Amino acid sequence: LAPTTQPYPGDGKSLTKSSQRLINASTRKSKAKVLGLAKVTGLVLVSDGWTSVQHKPIINALVNMPAGSYFLEALDTSGATKDAEYIANFVLKHIKAFEQGMVVVG
Repeated sequence: LAPTTQPYPGDGKSLTKSSQRLINASTRKSKAKVLGLAKVTGLVLVSDGWTSVQHKPIINALVNMPAGSYFLEALDTSGATKDAEYIANFVLKHIKAFEQGMVVVG
């Protein structure tokens, strides 16, 4: 479910807010499930960079595990120097979000 861009009676803000609440609730449930599975199987953090259709540099973070993949973040890196330190800090931020020993490093 994504916020609508279709005409809606009124200002449309209430529909967008409702959609966002549903998205947030779904995200929390998915994250809890992923964390539970990761405690058993471990996970691998994956990151890549790409350019959006608006020509903005984006870096993604996902986790992969036997049960599937889970999206963590897409960050607009416009204006940032994407050197080794920048990318390492991005990756470390996501590693630290999981309990010690859950992320497989190799």
